[in-house]
Amino acid sequence: MSQAMWTAYIFLIRFWIAVSATILDNQAQSEIDHVINTGIQCRNIPGLSVAIVKDGQVLLSKGYGVKDLDTQSPVTADTQFQIASTTKAFTAALLSNVVAGDSGKKISTNVYKVLPGRFKFNNTLRSTYTTMEDLLAHRTGIPRNNYARLATDYSTQNFAGKFRYLRHVGGFRDSFYYNDLMYGLAAHITTHLGQRPWKQQMQDTIFTPLGMSRSTFLDDVNFQSDDVATPYLRESGRTLKASLDFVRHWGKNDGSGNIVSTSNDMAKWMLMLLNDGKDGSGRRVLREGVVKEVFTAQNVYPGSSYSANYMRPVTPESMTTDRYSLGWKLGYYRGYNMIQHSGSTFGYRALLTLLPEMEVGVVTLMTGSDYQNKFRTALHMHLLDHALGHVPWINSSSVCTFPDPWRSSSSRRRRSVEDEVKTMEDDEEAQLEVRETRAGRVARAARFRLSRYPGTYRHEAYGNLEVRMNTSINALVVEYGVGLWRLQSTGGHSFDGLWLKAPPTLNKSFRFKTSGLRVYAIEGTGFASQKPPVFYRI
Repeated sequence: MSQAMWTAYIFLIRFWIAVSATILDNQAQSEIDHVINTGIQCRNIPGLSVAIVKDGQVLLSKGYGVKDLDTQSPVTADTQFQIASTTKAFTAALLSNVVAGDSGKKISTNVYKVLPGRFKFNNTLRSTYTTMEDLLAHRTGIPRNNYARLATDYSTQNFAGKFRYLRHVGGFRDSFYYNDLMYGLAAHITTHLGQRPWKQQMQDTIFTPLGMSRSTFLDDVNFQSDDVATPYLRESGRTLKASLDFVRHWGKNDGSGNIVSTSNDMAKWMLMLLNDGKDGSGRRVLREGVVKEVFTAQNVYPGSSYSANYMRPVTPESMTTDRYSLGWKLGYYRGYNMIQHSGSTFGYRALLTLLPEMEVGVVTLMTGSDYQNKFRTALHMHLLDHALGHVPWINSSSVCTFPDPWRSSSSRRRRSVEDEVKTMEDDEEAQLEVRETRAGRVARAARFRLSRYPGTYRHEAYGNLEVRMNTSINALVVEYGVGLWRLQSTGGHSFDGLWLKAPPTLNKSFRFKTSGLRVYAIEGTGFASQKPPVFYRI
């Protein structure tokens, strides 16, 4: 064997050891086990998988709880979870890598220059100047419009021509409006530039070179497999399975949240990012400059009302985020530079935290609900302290109560649920909290006879919405894509839409628009807090 081959062999062996070993001392391992096992019980988390890396090695990769409440089979480090919005970091890295290989383009190249045809946004300013960087940094000023994803024929390719029909609510490049659809568009651009499907490029560029053999995509995962975590969510105090059909459909938005992975695989991803895009043998996975590019701040991150719970003087230590790069939030923990992103979708939760100067990374993947990221944040601060050599200030008691007991009684008074939900930029499931307030409203007589409301209504981006009379339940129903609601009048032309399918229970409000005795449109008021979509009768 030549010296070069022997050197490469030694590097590979060291890398394999790095991603396979558990090297925490017994006391630290025991404390972590106790905190996590206590936390998942008190927080009603069915299953969780965690990985900690430091200095090119895996300190811990382990599963806790169960994959399925019926079978009670335990979670392992190879159990697959949807990683939700932590997918965005993969999407940004892949697109940046593709662009870096094209001498004629940069991540700051205008979108209309990289897509064929006459791609447009809703006005000349955005159509002319929006760049790929703007998409990834949430700088377009266009709100989420996430429920367009309920359309039966939704795909990133189909929707690419519909962005011109989405209205903006914020300024261009001077606002932060988190938008999953823009990451779907980024995946579509990647497909076009790389001349292969986004999923195939992700597999060939990142998964395979890193040995992420258990990583795949939501529409490809086999939920009947022995090692896939069942999606669970909390509704009305109960832990329920999320509809697999719904979860798969929601995952059609390539690029924003549809990667499925494991703690073992995510450890390899973190090690590569902390090694400037190289694997443990020193071989480049991402082109030079890509990691720096996706980690560089591009927008101010406004934070949220609940983030004050994680800052001094409320808590002994601060975990803050104040900037957004490309698929990452930037901030600090204990004064260390921190790179982080959470992920929250129907049935799954994730959080990934990097402290690049300390070469430390932590990831948690889980099922269940975690409103305002309280459990994940507390757990990450505990795990980071172990990795940094600090005495953890979060313990098995406070992991259940965080942000109490530090939070004052005055700050404990909550804002309205709707205001809180507006701050949950990557938390689709947080909107279920609104459902509790709407479902209990008293029914009132509608202004018109119910027979005046049925018809087909259309929004150019969302597609068709049907309103019809269901005689079996003697009520109006709304059908939009995979969504189905029974309408309950709240007076005038406003209605609560009560979800008629399996969980997640997406109760939404609607309001009809009229002129004289004519009903000419229906507004999906529960679809968005600002400029909700209006469907016009056809």
